[in-house]
Amino acid sequence: MIRVDGVAMPSPGEYRVEYEDIGEFRRNANGDMVGDLVTVKARVVCGWDMLGDEDFGRILAGAQARRGRVAFLDPRVNDFREADMLIQPKGAKISVQDRGRHWWRDVFVEFIEW
Repeated sequence: MIRVDGVAMPSPGEYRVEYEDIGEFRRNANGDMVGDLVTVKARVVCGWDMLGDEDFGRILAGAQARRGRVAFLDPRVNDFREADMLIQPKGAKISVQDRGRHWWRDVFVEFIEW
């Protein structure tokens, strides 16, 4: 569902696409909204309930550069789209350690179109 620099990330349990209008907007004396829309940028929020070391490591490796070419499923075009995006891990909690392997829970990453 999401690839960073050509590397497929694990399928997230939560996948949310939000859009942000970039520009200047204000209300005039009549209460009408007026302004200049420069562009619309996407923000993709992915969450995983539980990940092993290998999958979590793949996500962190993609995020290490903090910026990358991200392919994501965009509901506006009903297809995959690529964009330059900031990659921001938002945290994880260790859940279980078993025989040297860790399991991570509540992992969230935001991908913000550049």
